[in-house]
Amino acid sequence: MVIRKAEERDIAGMTNVFALAVENTSDLYSVTQRAAWVSQALRSAFWEELLRTQYVLVCFEMNT
Repeated sequence: MVIRKAEERDIAGMTNVFALAVENTSDLYSVTQRAAWVSQALRSAFWEELLRTQYVLVCFEMNT
């Protein structure tokens, strides 16, 4: 397992994980709320700003 500071090259993976997590939440949130969150997260500018203004870590498995 690797844990490191997120970089711009991680944006596609971060977007996918976030969208899957939101889409697979329980009924705590409405379909409209989940769609709004996912649509925001699909914008690369959202992630670029996040990486510029916050300390973000990514974690992934190394397949050998």
